[in-house]
Amino acid sequence: MRPVKTNKISQVEAGPKILAYTGPTVTLEEMDDAIAKGAVQSL
Repeated sequence: MRPVKTNKISQVEAGPKILAYTGPTVTLEEMDDAIAKGAVQSL
């Protein structure tokens, strides 16, 4: 057996670091707009 490696970062604000995301920061408004656009396109 080997110990499981854990990521010591666990705060929600550190999400991009946890996921190793290196892209640009996106605001909640931009995310909401993208979700709404996707919803319209899926109809």
